[in-house]
Amino acid sequence: MEGPRALQLANAPIRLDDHCNVEGCAEESGIRCNYVDWRGKPCRTSWCFAHWKLVRGKPYCRRHATVIEALDGESAVGGLPDLTTRAASLAGWMGRELEAPVRGVLQSVAAGEGARVISEPLRPALIAGAGRRWQRAWTLADDSGVLNRVSVEVEEHDDSEVIVRVDGKVIGQGIPPWIQSGGASEPERREFRNAIARSIELVLTGRELVRVF
Repeated sequence: MEGPRALQLANAPIRLDDHCNVEGCAEESGIRCNYVDWRGKPCRTSWCFAHWKLVRGKPYCRRHATVIEALDGESAVGGLPDLTTRAASLAGWMGRELEAPVRGVLQSVAAGEGARVISEPLRPALIAGAGRRWQRAWTLADDSGVLNRVSVEVEEHDDSEVIVRVDGKVIGQGIPPWIQSGGASEPERREFRNAIARSIELVLTGRELVRVF
């Protein structure tokens, strides 16, 4: 292995006896995911050079790469989520997929020139009696304060369901098809994402009060 890829791996925890965790991959050598949760438990999955992802100079499995990317350099209050929950990675993935359409519709409903859209990184929030939820959010604000706010959330105690709020009110919630069936095609993923984006647009533009996707 030569070039930038080799330089990136210079200090990585390569384990030549670890098989790649991607189903069907025949690669017999891999690199351990760098993720360690708030309890100090490391992710013990390994990935070959074709399947791991580099984030901020460190290698991660795809799930935990999504979490680290979505945090955008911020430290999570209470530490990184448990290895066993997908709440943060699902919220992070949905946030990434909705970034462009949500910013677009917020900009379209902005009334004045001073209004701006603020994208918030992945953050945890405490729920009374239910633990933490993870959320990505977007705020439309001007000098007078917050005009609109959109958030996509996943709760740790039910990490299969995506909840969407506009101005604090739940406008829809649902389980992604790839979680329901154990897998989904790219068109199915796109359809789920587009349904959420459409619901947000309809509510923000006043064409529909509630849309369950």
